[in-house]
Amino acid sequence: LVQESAGLAPGADTQAHARVTVLGRIAAVPAAEEDDARARYLARHPQAGRTARGHDFRFYALSIEEARFIGGFGEICWVPGPSMVIDPSLDALLPHREPICQHMNDDHAEALALFCRRFRGLSGKAARMLHVDAHGFDLEEGEVGARERVRFEFAQPLSTPDEVRRAMVELVRATRALGQ
Repeated sequence: LVQESAGLAPGADTQAHARVTVLGRIAAVPAAEEDDARARYLARHPQAGRTARGHDFRFYALSIEEARFIGGFGEICWVPGPSMVIDPSLDALLPHREPICQHMNDDHAEALALFCRRFRGLSGKAARMLHVDAHGFDLEEGEVGARERVRFEFAQPLSTPDEVRRAMVELVRATRALGQ
């Protein structure tokens, strides 16, 4: 379904690094949960608004049953599905997600662009925060037709908006210390 190799250098051998194969069942999201699924989808893919509201567009959910982890030679194991998923209700930042993203986009867009330039080698044009959770945040960067999404992980799980603020301030300081 997904190959995520953004952390690898261009042309790197994906077989030489840790990887995971996820096995599970995909089912249509129940009608009672479609509005929530649509809102979460559009928060991550705002340009898909028209498509998500028409054309018999449906939402599906993957229920992970197990995963095959390969960490390197001799580091191979099966991981039970439930241990692969973090229950979103355990994320203390859940009620603060939208205000944090809005604040970062409205007041700190240049910092987001700086992260994209320094750590991902992107242009930093039109960078915006799409999502934040206890473990990190997702940014979208670029112009229409050439947008890229990137994930940044926090050093440790965070649980309050103030912890996120401090982590972001520290990331800006560290980024600027490295040069633009």
